[in-house]
Amino acid sequence: MDAPSVEVEVEGEVAVPADRPGTASSVVVDDRLRPSADLGDALQTVPGLHIRRLGGLGAFTTVTLRGATARQVELQLDGIPLNPDGATAVDLSEWPVWAFERVDVWRGIAPIAAGPGGAGGVINLVTGDRAAAQGAVAGGSFGTSTGRMLWSGPSGPARKSDGLIALDAFATAGGFPYLADGGTPFTTLDDRIASRANADKRQVSAQARWRSHGWTVLESALARDEGVPGFTTDITTASRYTVWRDLLAIRRTGAWGGARWTTSVWGVGRDEALADPRDEIGIGVEQVHDRAGSVGGVAQLAVAPTSGLRADGVVDLRLDGWGRVGEPAMRASRRVARIGVGGAGFGRGWSVEPGFWALAFDDRQGDAVVPRVSALPRVAARVQLAPPVSLHGQLGRSVRPPDLDELFGDRGAWVGNPDLRAEQAWSADVGADVAADAWSLSAVGFWTEATDRIVFVQNAQQVAQPINLAAASLRGVEVGAAVGARGLDASLAATWTDAVQRSAAPTYDGNPLPRVPAWEIQSTVSGARGPVQLGGTSAFVAGTWLDSAGFQQAGPRWILGAFGRLTLGQWQVTADIRNVANRIAEVGPRDPLVDDGSVAVRAMTDFLGYPLPGRVALVGLVWSR
Repeated sequence: MDAPSVEVEVEGEVAVPADRPGTASSVVVDDRLRPSADLGDALQTVPGLHIRRLGGLGAFTTVTLRGATARQVELQLDGIPLNPDGATAVDLSEWPVWAFERVDVWRGIAPIAAGPGGAGGVINLVTGDRAAAQGAVAGGSFGTSTGRMLWSGPSGPARKSDGLIALDAFATAGGFPYLADGGTPFTTLDDRIASRANADKRQVSAQARWRSHGWTVLESALARDEGVPGFTTDITTASRYTVWRDLLAIRRTGAWGGARWTTSVWGVGRDEALADPRDEIGIGVEQVHDRAGSVGGVAQLAVAPTSGLRADGVVDLRLDGWGRVGEPAMRASRRVARIGVGGAGFGRGWSVEPGFWALAFDDRQGDAVVPRVSALPRVAARVQLAPPVSLHGQLGRSVRPPDLDELFGDRGAWVGNPDLRAEQAWSADVGADVAADAWSLSAVGFWTEATDRIVFVQNAQQVAQPINLAAASLRGVEVGAAVGARGLDASLAATWTDAVQRSAAPTYDGNPLPRVPAWEIQSTVSGARGPVQLGGTSAFVAGTWLDSAGFQQAGPRWILGAFGRLTLGQWQVTADIRNVANRIAEVGPRDPLVDDGSVAVRAMTDFLGYPLPGRVALVGLVWSR
């Protein structure tokens, strides 16, 4: 599913040559994915990529690339930015994977047409244009049920237009068992198996797209209501979180001579509410109601004077707003201008793509106005040594201002910090690709030097707040492999990352960056014979520290999954089992700071101390045409 040198598209429209510079992967959404796959499952076999889940199925899920934070990865929907300049951490669980044809991943530096991105890269969710009609229902463990409907294809007079409608619904009680240690990790005397409480979720989403004669209209809406279950040591009973989100975008594309142009306008609104009437999370009783929105427009021009040259220009303007309803009322806004220029040169067996972005923005809260301007140069190149072998490399700078939530937000489990500074980074990579008809192999070494990196740290009450680290150094190696022949498909992604803090404070200098795993190995294999398909997944993660001081380390974990399909004409019967071995605990050093060989058993958790579920089984029925 991951090919290191593949044809991808920018903005879902402009085809990119297979020999384009940069480090790119394209994940195709088809039956090679497990039946109950979400976006996190689809992406986890991309080298250098890490998925973080805040609990079980349907829980808050974010993506990081090469040790970057979730806000340092820009996600797009058909080229429309969902979190431009890291304006938020996009929750992947809000976006149903089956509404897309594929997902393009630019690791590190992205092309000019894809925007400046972040230190991690750019991920573009592409709706595609293949004709399809599908409906599916599934259900299983912990009261989980799902349903989806997808239609796409040509429409209108002479069938010169095409449309897409995708509906998705998800619900779960979420009461899975987990290991509760009573908040005393150094003793097992009070350990017990408890049931996750207040972990129910209900979500519905709708997505529609219409294209005709160079015009595209895109609409996406979501409603979600869920309990906020709390940490393993502090179970909640009444804390709730709800969100409403709506996005509308209009695009016009055209060509004139050797030039191609695109203009887009969009608006997105988000309404979030957190209710904690019993003071179960955070500090004190909370009733937080926030509204955020963004409106923007972008104009792009690509000119190809000869077959070996191309020039690109982008002008991107945006206004972000954020506000808190109730007392005390708060308002903040940000105006952003992004201007990018670049180009590309192509020859026999080589290509090079330089670019430059100018980023200007100002933050406004009350009468205070803080303007900032940043210059972001970048360059990428590729050389083909022989038909199946190519070398590539890239270098660039990124800047991400703290978003309005990081500055002023309040989610109970974390609160904002108005004193944050913009984070900056220089990133580079160099790698090699080998691609044949039935297999591919890639190996890439990457490096990032960051200053003022924003990380969340927890206090004694387990309330997290973002702070700036003076500096951080990240380096690593990512390897990807894929094989597909005679009904067998297999993929492997392995990543080693050395991520350390740089600080004048001896307590932090040289410590590992929190929540960046040192090792991650993901693999998927599936085989089909006649109407039967069987497959399995494997996920290994190790070397993850949970705090900046280097006191808490998660134990290594290895999780296996299995799935199958039986196809009978237009119908499919599906089965999916996650965490086959039912692992809910992990073994790690009793004290990471003392190498005495003693170990302790702890709950298997992720992100900020939320436990992960054991065995989950789902069965489903799919109709497609």
